[in-house]
Amino acid sequence: MTILDFHTHTPRLLSIVDIDPSQEVPPVLNRNMRYSVGIHPWNVSRVTPEQWITTKVLALSRNVIAIGETGLDRARSPETLPLQTEWLCRHVELSETVGKPLILHIVRCFPEIIALRRRLRPTQPWIIHGFRGKPQLGAELLRHGFRLSFGSRFNPASFALTPSPLRETDSDSLMSNREIFTPDL
Repeated sequence: MTILDFHTHTPRLLSIVDIDPSQEVPPVLNRNMRYSVGIHPWNVSRVTPEQWITTKVLALSRNVIAIGETGLDRARSPETLPLQTEWLCRHVELSETVGKPLILHIVRCFPEIIALRRRLRPTQPWIIHGFRGKPQLGAELLRHGFRLSFGSRFNPASFALTPSPLRETDSDSLMSNREIFTPDL
């Protein structure tokens, strides 16, 4: 499968478009597009049971090729970290059940996500999206089996040490590096 943009919130072909049922009415999926579906960690305190059901139903679609973006964010919502962890574990279970990779939003919680991966031992890939960290952190994440994706702001040394780095925009702007790649998800 050819993908130009691994993670975006803007519907466009050759991209994986993020859908968060907790903040928007899920679109009718376009059969020519690819999607990920999940509850963002910023939204876990307001998700309804119906929105989680929608997430699980959408996850079964052939057009949904990844679960997430989900994760842990200590910077923006530190008070909800226990709830974020609970929802992240739900997403991990969904990822394993449907056999699709997990897209992770991780901010200031890298020791926690490494520990969770060790504890849960997932079979599906876990991809840290929008990685901006230093090469030492990138190397540690890679050693623990994570994949890394990079947006327009990234550490070039981290990008260089990453085998098969995934590229993303996560915004309305097009990538400066418009190289087409095929993720091995």
